[in-house]
Formats: sequence, structure tokens, C-alpha cells
Amino acid sequence: MQIRGKGGLMDEEKPLLDHVVELLTRLRRGVVAFIAVLGLQYLIPTRELRPLAFEAMRAVEHYLLEFSANPFKHLADRLGVGDVRVRVIAGGIFDTALASLYLASTVSLLATLPYTLYEIYVFMKPGLYPRERRIVKKYLVLFTLLFTVGCCYAYLILAPVTLIVMVWLTAMGGAEPILTVSDLFYTLLLIVISTGTAFSIPLLLVIPAKLGLITYEALKSRWRYVVLAILVVTAVITPDPTPISMLLLSIPLLLDYLVALALVKRA
Repeated sequence: MQIRGKGGLMDEEKPLLDHVVELLTRLRRGVVAFIAVLGLQYLIPTRELRPLAFEAMRAVEHYLLEFSANPFKHLADRLGVGDVRVRVIAGGIFDTALASLYLASTVSLLATLPYTLYEIYVFMKPGLYPRERRIVKKYLVLFTLLFTVGCCYAYLILAPVTLIVMVWLTAMGGAEPILTVSDLFYTLLLIVISTGTAFSIPLLLVIPAKLGLITYEALKSRWRYVVLAILVVTAVITPDPTPISMLLLSIPLLLDYLVALALVKRA
């Protein structure tokens, strides 16, 4: 197999198995980094001598469920749930540990994603021309940025608004809002990761444009289908049955589409 160096293709032969072994080695480094960051969250104590992962759980619960201190307090008051207290219970003996693992895994993924992508880039680098290296680096950085912004948007805005609306619907039915701790953090994990992934969608359009598979004109002419697809997808992935959470996610995704159009036009 030929590989490419700084100036182009080189005649050095490298067996396919060596490439596979190197790729697995670099991916393993990413996994080790993920596990290390995950473990540190359970080993580092806080002032109260609780592991950092469990202290973070308390902080997240307070941010999401204490509506009186929530950034969206006015929305909660408007819906009549500003003073409602949500009970968080453990549905089983392992519930709290499982919930902490959901949260710690999300933090670990965000913390180690740049390093894992760097390892993938180092693996690809010998087979790329200088121009290709610049392109790959640019899009890996852009992917990391978009994914991180999406995750932050989900945690800071989408998740608390969704929970306020869900508590409002529960209260309208005359029921007491009760959440198991594992359900709370599993739902949070899904919202954060799916939103971060959705924010990265523009790159999925730019890459085919670079390969000449789609054009700016074709993408722009199908804007109605794109808008419909965004609305359908957001309606499916948001747990809130009202349009509120769907719109909160749809608006930035529509902006993402405009960003993708601009990037494809320059591709």
C-alpha cells in the first residue's frame, strides 16, 4: 500500500494490518483518556468529602429543578409552576450510581473529544497532502466547536425549559411531579448529546460539497424539505410534547442550515 508524505505519494509500502493496528492504538488512547477523566470525577473529593461526580449531580439538579432560582423563572411563574417542588427519588439501589455515571460520562466525553479527534488526525496525517491537512484540521476544530456549543445550548436552555413544560403538564393533570434520578440524568444525557450532534450537521453537508456530490444551488433550492426535516427530527428527539422545546431546538438548527449554505458556497 502506498502512503503519502509531505510532497505527495511515497513508494514506501505499509501493510494494511499496520494501519489497522495504528488506528486501534490511537483510538485506545482516546478511550483511556475518557476512562481517566471519568475516574477522576469519582476520586477527587469536594469540601464535603463527596466525590466530584456526586457534587456535580447536586448542582445540576438545583439548576434544572429549582425553578425559583432558575434562569427561566419567569416562564415557570407564567405557567404557574414557579413554586412547585419536583421530588427526585431513587427507583432502585443502583439508581444514584447509574445517574452519576450518565453525568460523568457526558463530562468525560466533552473533555476528551478534542484529544480523541487529534489522535485520529495524527493517524490520517501521513496520507494527506498539505492542503488536505489544513482542510481536515479546520473541519475537526469546527466539529468540536459546533458539538460543544450544541451541548452547552442543550444544558443551559433546552433542558431546563423542557423540564418546566413537563412539570407544568404534570401539574395540570393534578399529579405530583416525581422523577427517578436515573431518568433525569439519562434524559439530560440524551438531550445534550443529540443536540450537540445536531449542531454538527452542517459539516455533513460541506464534506459532500467538497467532493462535488452536492452544489450550493441544489441545496438552496430544497430549503422547504430541509425545514420540514428539521421540524420532524426535533419533534421526535425532544421529550416535551408541546412545540416549545421543538422550536427552541429548531431555530438554532435552521441557523445551522444557513451556516451550511454559506460553507457550501465557499467549498
